[in-house]
Amino acid sequence: MMRETAVQIGYSRMRKINDPARDAYSESGPIKPIDHFGIAVEDFSQDSALAAIERVVPGTKIEKNGTASIFVTGPDGVRVQIMAAAKK
Repeated sequence: MMRETAVQIGYSRMRKINDPARDAYSESGPIKPIDHFGIAVEDFSQDSALAAIERVVPGTKIEKNGTASIFVTGPDGVRVQIMAAAKK
């Protein structure tokens, strides 16, 4: 069964589709799923991000990583790191 997970911040939306028919395999067996992926956000505010996530998806597992980023765990267990973009 195909499952879809979506993350939306402002006007940006990212979709992750899980389709068992398309699972990746190598010669040694199934390739392990990713642990997490990161998204860099300009003008990142940890407090604003925490408030927005709690407002949109109440009860979501969120971990603070100092003041520089947060980790959000999706329903399929994949963690998303939201962090400040590098200053130019």
